[in-house]
Amino acid sequence: MKTNKWIWILMVVVLAGVMAIVPLMGSKKLEMTEQILAEEIQNIEVFNDSWDLEMKESADNQIHVDVVGKQKDKKKVPVVITHKDHKLMIRQDKQIGGAFSAFAWGKEGTIQISIPKNTAPQVTINNLDGDIDMGARQSIS
Repeated sequence: MKTNKWIWILMVVVLAGVMAIVPLMGSKKLEMTEQILAEEIQNIEVFNDSWDLEMKESADNQIHVDVVGKQKDKKKVPVVITHKDHKLMIRQDKQIGGAFSAFAWGKEGTIQISIPKNTAPQVTINNLDGDIDMGARQSIS
């Protein structure tokens, strides 16, 4: 009876270890940076499926988009940034990366958008599952 208990405990420990390691094996690090003059942008649209989103104030006269995360599918980039007709579109779609891709094992990625203080573009955010951090505005003397 005691050996059955130890076998079950060992199986649970091994299964937990496999579930923690397997999702990390297929992903690679993704880093993107985009800088656009603020006067070229009137609208910003963000479609965010599951990554964290941070909005901050830019110190210069440019809109900065910084993306840091994991790319599970090697054929498809999870975040697409397009700039067309005075509109900046940032789209993050869910990634399919293997048997355990339906579960989030920690932080997948962060999209950071920095907008200058003296500009007023219209910002539309469609957020499904990620956290949003709207940084407090700081006055620069």
